[in-house]
Amino acid sequence: MLSIYSVYAEERRGLIVGIFLTAFLSTLALTAAFAFWDLGGALAAELRDLLGLGRYVIMSQEGAGLTWADVAKAAAAVCSDRSYGVTYLPLKIAYLNGTERWVTAAFLPRWAMEGIALLEVAASQALAREGDMLYAYISGKPLLVTVARALRGQIYVPGLSADLYLDSDLIGASHFNVIVVEKGSCGSVEDLRALFPGAVVLDTDALLTAFWGQLLIYLAGAAVVAASATAAVAAMSYALATSALQAHWKDFAIMRVLGMRKRQLLALAALLFYTPALSGVVAAAFLAGGIEVEGLGGMAYSAIKAAAVVGASSALPLFPAFRRLYSMHPVEALRHE
Repeated sequence: MLSIYSVYAEERRGLIVGIFLTAFLSTLALTAAFAFWDLGGALAAELRDLLGLGRYVIMSQEGAGLTWADVAKAAAAVCSDRSYGVTYLPLKIAYLNGTERWVTAAFLPRWAMEGIALLEVAASQALAREGDMLYAYISGKPLLVTVARALRGQIYVPGLSADLYLDSDLIGASHFNVIVVEKGSCGSVEDLRALFPGAVVLDTDALLTAFWGQLLIYLAGAAVVAASATAAVAAMSYALATSALQAHWKDFAIMRVLGMRKRQLLALAALLFYTPALSGVVAAAFLAGGIEVEGLGGMAYSAIKAAAVVGASSALPLFPAFRRLYSMHPVEALRHE
């Protein structure tokens, strides 16, 4: 059977290559669409975790121009019992090996950073790993602190954006760059904007809603690409199979007359169409699975989903043609002869 297939496939290299490229390119396109969809979902989840639901953020445009009085005033305006200020300062740190560098540090109450003690910090993974110890120079004096939490990026809900997050008691902060207020039982973002006309006031829920609206547009585009790729694969597979079987129907018919069994004929046709299609799917999935995407990691899961869809789209449209081939009778061979 394999020898017959080799001879038959050798004479039809153009068809084999066409089926392979169709499956290969379609799998890559569909993998990209699935990866974009997964990335969009991951970004939305990460943004939701980073922003935190139910917060107002008041950012001073005059440096550290906000005070404890402003914190209390903002909390009272929205009937909130949780509000605090964040102070940003350039800070020199030193690793235990003696390496020094300057970073942006955010000082905020440690109760706002769950699981962080007085001499513990949260830091970006690019700065240090969890459990690392380093010296933070507070008022020019080195203070040994431990990294209790390593963050994937620079954004961290309580302190918003910095390289390092420390307890505000270390500097006795009384002036703040940012005030964070959890939503209470009254008031709105408009009340806070009226209360702080010179500041930028954001509602994290509104930001997340706006982001979701934009993201859904892009995800819908990815879904259209995925559906188009799937439909194109199915249509091209059906067209190739139908035209090829029609063009070579005489060959198959003669094989039946010469004694080839129905199952052997069907196996030959299946090898002719499915081998290049599955080879293209596997090659594309293997190639795409090794690609790393920032924020998503490997694309192996997207590649597996794409391979399954393209494989099914390549296989299912061929069933009617194969059914007709299987039901071929030797008498029909004489008619085509």
